[in-house]
Amino acid sequence: MYTSSSFQECKNEQYKESAKNQKPEGSPAFIGLSVAYTCTGRFMHDAHQEILGFFTILLAIFTGTLWWTTKQLHGMAERQDTNSKKQQRAYIYGGGPYGIPNEKFAAEIRKTRQSAIYYGPPWQMAVYNYGRTPGTITKVEWGLIEFKNFPNMKVSQILERRNELPRGTVQTVKDANFICPPTEFSGLNYRHVEFPERKIGDVFFGRIDYVDVFGDSHCSTFKLRFTEGHSDPIDGGYEDQDT
Repeated sequence: MYTSSSFQECKNEQYKESAKNQKPEGSPAFIGLSVAYTCTGRFMHDAHQEILGFFTILLAIFTGTLWWTTKQLHGMAERQDTNSKKQQRAYIYGGGPYGIPNEKFAAEIRKTRQSAIYYGPPWQMAVYNYGRTPGTITKVEWGLIEFKNFPNMKVSQILERRNELPRGTVQTVKDANFICPPTEFSGLNYRHVEFPERKIGDVFFGRIDYVDVFGDSHCSTFKLRFTEGHSDPIDGGYEDQDT
């Protein structure tokens, strides 16, 4: 502004005018301030359109910067919220079935890894929650099938093609609701999935749908082959699940 031609012309005019009218006691500093004030006002009047445009651009830049910063903060908050939910939510899985404990194996049950030979029918699916908060099971689909007839595919695909399996292989629990607290490594009996016989070599498979404490829906699947003592995962038995 101070180097512009209009400001310099105004300054020269004002100094000439002051030189004509200056009183002996006039202060050079006061005259300089008066000239600066007068010429600044004239400059702003003459260049008001340019000044308005300049500040409009500044406002646009400021608004854009504020929007970008707000968006980044919002994204950061969402990521933190997602990470927090992942750390705190339930992670529910289905496991090999538990039966009624055999009294003669009571000591072994307390001391060693659980084995099917310690139990008897009826058999009930075990459920595990490896998360930090409870989850509510909302739907369970499951089946038992001989290993030779078990399709080599993910459980979700098997359920989609259930009509290709022997009739009645896949069953859906009618009243699946069950609140599963964190269990760590000790499964809970899920009484809605029960069968009278645990045949060595058969495959036990299924899908569990559940809701965590944040209201988000999840699912997990399992496919396990019965051995004499345990239920062993086959071909990535637990890999078909959401994250």
